[in-house]
Amino acid sequence: MTSRILFVRLNNRLGNQMFQYAFARAAMSRLDITQCYLVGQEESRLDCFALAESIQYKDSFDDLPFLTKLAARFMGKLAKLLANHPVSLYKAERFVQPLINFCGVFFCLDGYLPFREKRLRGQNLYCSGYFQSEKYFEDYQDQIRQDFSFSKEIVCSCESLASQIQSCNAVCLHVRLGDYLSSLRHHVCDAELLSAGLHDLWLLYDPDAHFFLFSDAPEQALQIIHNHLVPNHQITIVPSSFTDQQSLYLGTLCRHHILSNSSFSWWMQYLAHRNDQLVIAPRRWMNDSTPVTLYAPSWLLL
Repeated sequence: MTSRILFVRLNNRLGNQMFQYAFARAAMSRLDITQCYLVGQEESRLDCFALAESIQYKDSFDDLPFLTKLAARFMGKLAKLLANHPVSLYKAERFVQPLINFCGVFFCLDGYLPFREKRLRGQNLYCSGYFQSEKYFEDYQDQIRQDFSFSKEIVCSCESLASQIQSCNAVCLHVRLGDYLSSLRHHVCDAELLSAGLHDLWLLYDPDAHFFLFSDAPEQALQIIHNHLVPNHQITIVPSSFTDQQSLYLGTLCRHHILSNSSFSWWMQYLAHRNDQLVIAPRRWMNDSTPVTLYAPSWLLL
């Protein structure tokens, strides 16, 4: 009998692609599958990691059976139709899940839906979504962290700033602006929240904190911070000339983390993985009612 193959759609930027890879890595074990393709028209941003050889990149899912391909395309069209109505899309995904599972498809673009591998039928399977929940891979976290070991090239390319971060009580402060400012759904981190996070960490937990600012608009973010930060602070801007992969690596070296509602932020704190780590995050991840399962019990929510 021919071995089953898993196809997982790969799209969007680095943080989202990492969730998609982590989902695929765990799903392979749960399904007892030895070959997986990350499928997408976008370029893979994961070449900075030591990924499993059994997971490869492919630009199409033409190898899928007709019924599986049909269900996948139907869900893709449904997602486009309801793109501006994420709560409705989530409800639709939940409603049709048993039917598309029977066709060999699992689809969860937003929120969290349980991955019930025993319901998936067919030889070749297709999964699509952002899969932004540790629940999809919590039983394989050691393997995921190992796979997301940074290449020597990335480590050596920012050695000077990495040494500075490792020599102090470094706090990763991630401020996502850019496209979030025009998104009613994503723009939840305002100046007051940043101010509360900075004061709580500086005054209550670590008065020797040295903040390292990671942002897609560092000058704008710095202006917000200067208006709200406690006196005598230390802050270093991580240059915007660094790639996402370099910035992610540097963020993982920090001792503590103040997050934006961003998958990029989430992976910084996840790969840092320290026993004494303090993580401060916005209490609302999205401005709608789709379920969010990204929070850890130890986080301080503001």
